[in-house]
Amino acid sequence: MILPLGIRKPQDMKKVITSLPEEDLAALDELRGRQNLTRSEAVSEAIRWYVRVMTRLPPAEDTLPDEVKAIEQGQQQIARGEYLLLEDLKHDMAGPAKQSGSAASGSGHR
Repeated sequence: MILPLGIRKPQDMKKVITSLPEEDLAALDELRGRQNLTRSEAVSEAIRWYVRVMTRLPPAEDTLPDEVKAIEQGQQQIARGEYLLLEDLKHDMAGPAKQSGSAASGSGHR
């Protein structure tokens, strides 16, 4: 028997069972409804899309020993409280606020 392109025989198919949070399932149902797809069709398309995209990404690189050491040192510094928040760094880099004449000369309000 010859089947149309994209149609597979049931014996060639495998079942996948998963659990999703309610809000994810509701979002899936909303989107698939607009596309007139069944849940199975929508999930199958999502898996095909994921496989296509992920196979185009470069392979993950192994972490180098010096990178592992630097990460461990950073984690130890954080544990000791030796860190600076980005907001604080930005504030420090901005420098002192410009002051007007009398305040800058030390003759501020009395």
